[in-house]
Order: sequence, then structure tokens, then C-alpha cells
Amino acid sequence: MFPETDMPNDYLTDMKNRLLAMCLECIPNSDASADPLFVGTTIPYWVVTVDDYEPTEDSEEISIRPYIWTIQYILGPITAGYDHELSDRLYAEEPKILNYFMSRRDLQSAKYPRSCDHLQPGTVTQFNRSAGLGAYNRTAINQMVYGTVFQLRATIAVNIPLLY
Repeated sequence: MFPETDMPNDYLTDMKNRLLAMCLECIPNSDASADPLFVGTTIPYWVVTVDDYEPTEDSEEISIRPYIWTIQYILGPITAGYDHELSDRLYAEEPKILNYFMSRRDLQSAKYPRSCDHLQPGTVTQFNRSAGLGAYNRTAINQMVYGTVFQLRATIAVNIPLLY
């Protein structure tokens, strides 16, 4: 058990909640979850998960923690839609999604107007599409869906007081 410090234990939860709020604000009337097995009852829907952690050099008292978040934007199962309806919608919405996230580098939204605590300023330097626009397999649920996948890289700095 760790002694009481000013080290936040909920920064990942805060980032997750902020990203979910941003998804819902970016595309109104959508659904979102951080559960990798989630299948939305509303179409479109988002699945937000922390994917990777890249350890870096840091000082004795500051821990620098770059996280990679995977953000799936799903318009529905591959059988949904007709005559390129999903494709047309995805091509229309993809630039809006990129612009929305790239213009909120401190993970701010209407629900979270302040900058994310412990987020290193300017470290949300990457918001990229990591999959093409179209059909892909959601391996967590073994379902072919139509949508795309984005990755967001954000770095947290945590003060860790020395206890020796």
C-alpha cells in the first residue's frame, strides 16, 4: 500500500472520461464507452481504450508517462447501410472528427472546460487515423464493422515525492 502523497491515482480515469465526453460532443446523438466489448445501441458509436504506454526518461521526482489511446468510430456492422451510405457518411465525418480533436489539445470540451490536470501542455501532439476508412474487424468482439480507428498520444507528468 502506498502512503498518502499528492500523486493522482485517477488521471487515467479523468482522461478516459474526457475522451468519452469529447466523442459525444464531436458527433451528437452517438454513443460511447471505454469497454472494449461494447456494442452501441445507438449508431454511430465510439469505443475508447488506453492502448499503450511508452516509458520515458524522467527525473527522480517527476514521472513522465506518454499514453496512446485508441478511439474507434463505428458506424455499424458491415451489413448495415445501402448504396455506399456508410461510406459517404464516414468520408463526410472524418475531417470533422480530426479537426475537433486537433483543436482541443488539452482534452477540453463543454463538459470539461478546464485543461486536463497533469497533462503536459502541448503533448497531445498526435491525433492520427490508424486504420483506413471502411470495413475492419473488431477483434475484441469478432465483428466486421464499418468505421475507422484513431490514435491519440497524450503525456502525463506526475509528481512522485521521494519517501526515503
